[in-house]
Amino acid sequence: MKKQLTLLSALLCSMLMAQTIAVVDVDTVLEHHPNTKGDRQTLELTIEEYATERDALLADIKKREEELEALAKQMQNPMLAQTKIAELQKKGETLFAELNQVKQNAELQVAKRRKDLQELDTRLVRRSTKDVVEKIDAYAKEKGYDIILDKRNVPFVKATYDVTNDIIIRCGGTLPKETPVTEEKNLEQPAKVSTK
Repeated sequence: MKKQLTLLSALLCSMLMAQTIAVVDVDTVLEHHPNTKGDRQTLELTIEEYATERDALLADIKKREEELEALAKQMQNPMLAQTKIAELQKKGETLFAELNQVKQNAELQVAKRRKDLQELDTRLVRRSTKDVVEKIDAYAKEKGYDIILDKRNVPFVKATYDVTNDIIIRCGGTLPKETPVTEEKNLEQPAKVSTK
């Protein structure tokens, strides 16, 4: 059994060594994708539109609550005749029922808008992601890569295997500004394992 595992491990290692492998930081590609800026603006405008709609609903609810409060104060007048009190009470019941209906409708509308916003965000991200995946696939075929992994899932990889910038260019995006490299003298040296 041990021999079989060792043989399988060696076979797997040799297969991987024969493969041409690269990595890509998909998040960075999406961040620099040409759709991203426009998509963010679309989401922001939609959020503003929904916020204006929500504020109008809240203002209507507040106005109706104030009408009910004014009616309740009016009913406390000891000089009112019973017929007038009954009339005001009936009006109050109608206003209260309308207020509850308006609140329910507002809750449903806000929930619907929240769902619409999530769906819009998902559609926009999915569109850009689909484009990125297609570009990675075409790039891999053109350059002869057998495997291109998402860099986030690889603990360490040499910079020469990173094709993120190539994919950004293929997508028509703008490359990120170069980040300064930390000098080697400031980096800790890897620990060496004694073979004795």
